[in-house]
Amino acid sequence: MILLSIIPRSFFLMRSLSFAAVGLLISFACTPQFANANSVKPTKAVSSAELEFRDQMALTDYQKIEYQDTNGSSITFVQFQKKLSESGFSMEKSKVGEQATAIVKLQSGKTKAPKVKYKLAAGSPFPAFKLHATDGNVVDNEALRGKYTVVSFYFSECAPCIKEVPMLNAFAERNKEFSTLAVTFDSPDEAKKFAQRTRLSWRTVAGAEELIGQIGVKSYPTFALLDPNGVLVTIENGFDAAGKGTTLDKWVKSAIASRTQ
Repeated sequence: MILLSIIPRSFFLMRSLSFAAVGLLISFACTPQFANANSVKPTKAVSSAELEFRDQMALTDYQKIEYQDTNGSSITFVQFQKKLSESGFSMEKSKVGEQATAIVKLQSGKTKAPKVKYKLAAGSPFPAFKLHATDGNVVDNEALRGKYTVVSFYFSECAPCIKEVPMLNAFAERNKEFSTLAVTFDSPDEAKKFAQRTRLSWRTVAGAEELIGQIGVKSYPTFALLDPNGVLVTIENGFDAAGKGTTLDKWVKSAIASRTQ
């Protein structure tokens, strides 16, 4: 699990994605700094496959990237890539000033994401808030009334959050009867750039650290389902963007069906 620390940039999440036609199980652990960042050696020659991987994992601007086996020993990207079909991996990302570093470590494919305990329980009203959306409008609790609302909590450097944008857009397109809202602690400027870069179609409210803290979100992406009265139905961290596990559609419809029984 990705735990939020003093600097809200540390996150962990089990994911199942696809890369170069290979199914992978991915767990992310992003922390603000390494115990020994100097041990990370600069990557030299970069293949097109590695460039694609870096792009998918939001590592394009990272100057130092080290790949490790399950024991923590340095390996090449080619060796790392060969193990992806049978392993997951964790990723520690750090940005100190303009220096960005990352350690990508192979993990056992049997690793499971721990259950997250949230501060907001099912049946509780969504915390009162009033925030500016990236479209310039003010969004508050009234915007969560009248329809079931799906809320996506994300941040701009979260690789699985980036990966899931097409799924989010497709969900909104298929399910016009639902409202959707993306929530991030990123600044409004960062949120705007994220939406432009990923083409996220959901209305987004930024600078929501206090709201996120009240709910107890510590792993990303996290999804919450609210009923037409703005009451929490259920909350869960992460979904399978590749469509091999629980999808957002299935989760939402199952939660509503269970509630109405």
